[in-house]
Amino acid sequence: RWAASPNFPSIDNLKDELPKAFSLQPSGIVVDREKYIYIRNDGTFAVFRKGADGMAIVKLNQ
Repeated sequence: RWAASPNFPSIDNLKDELPKAFSLQPSGIVVDREKYIYIRNDGTFAVFRKGADGMAIVKLNQ
């Protein structure tokens, strides 16, 4: 199950990018053909940025 903000691009391909988000040496992920640059993560929470916008990904136990 996925949740996203109403104005956020399609996250259909995000499942392929999630391992990159939480890898030991992340460089960024691609969502809807847009590259988001890695900022930080703590193992359960990852932050990415694209220009003035950004996103956070949170791992949940569901």
